[in-house]
Amino acid sequence: VGGGYVGSLFHRMLWKGRGSGGGVISMIAWAVIALSLTLDRPVRELFKWASPALVRLRQALARSRQDASEQTSKGDDIQTNGYTPLQRQETTEIPAIPLMIQRLIFYRC
Repeated sequence: VGGGYVGSLFHRMLWKGRGSGGGVISMIAWAVIALSLTLDRPVRELFKWASPALVRLRQALARSRQDASEQTSKGDDIQTNGYTPLQRQETTEIPAIPLMIQRLIFYRC
């Protein structure tokens, strides 16, 4: 039995059993494990570069959010293009639940 038949069998099992998304994730996990076994290195050691990269990415996202919030807090710089937002009325009362829904919720038989 050649590698094509074995590969086809795994392909069918992964894609039919888990769907295309699950199949891709399974194949990536399988490749990482194979790389770890081939190089005789733990998976954590293979991806130790990812932690500093994620920290830098989080800092960059936080800076961009802060810059965006500073720009929108000025208020005068925002163009409304002729749109006037409605003033929302603050209400503190809770709307009543219709009797039919009360019966469905509280008196299930």
